[in-house]
Amino acid sequence: MSSKAKSETALCAALFLAAALVRVLFLAATVDRDLPFSIFYYGDSRIYREFALALIRGDVFDQGIPLHPPAFAYVLSWIIGWFGERPLAVRALLAIGSATVVPMTYLLGRTLWGRAVGIAAAMLATFSFGLCVVSVSANAETIYIPLLVAQALLLVSLGDALAVDRRRTATVLSAVSGIVLGLGALTRAEHFGLAVVLPVALAIGW
Repeated sequence: MSSKAKSETALCAALFLAAALVRVLFLAATVDRDLPFSIFYYGDSRIYREFALALIRGDVFDQGIPLHPPAFAYVLSWIIGWFGERPLAVRALLAIGSATVVPMTYLLGRTLWGRAVGIAAAMLATFSFGLCVVSVSANAETIYIPLLVAQALLLVSLGDALAVDRRRTATVLSAVSGIVLGLGALTRAEHFGLAVVLPVALAIGW
């Protein structure tokens, strides 16, 4: 690994740790930190908790009708299954996971507009009140926003690989992008619309 690659890896790790710390401190400062769902997203976060508990019990949720995409409910059920009904710990783990959006924002900004823009975007994402609220809310968006940013980053990386005819890299990126597309659609149904948008974006942009 070159010194530049090591420097970028260290920066991404530092950005992730800083974002995770900010989100955990934000959760610790909220009045609802000991509740299993957020007062900001009471309806959805409560429903997903019930969905997760139904999965743990082996019960059918919503009478088997797929009204709510299941990905987040499965993630939440795994965390509850491992750590039990400890709301602060569960929401802290989700917040730490959501911190991945910050280094990905840096990489996206750096790729499109340069390192200074990437760092500025990462700082904004780190301290964004809206992103902090979402990250501690135990809601589908807690994992969906990182998936959405990952999808955009993969699109840009795939376009760059195609532009210089790096076929093996493009093949790997296409496969990973497809996996992220599937996970995104299982988290928010409208994400499946990107199955049409992404190829069009590649055709126009590259």
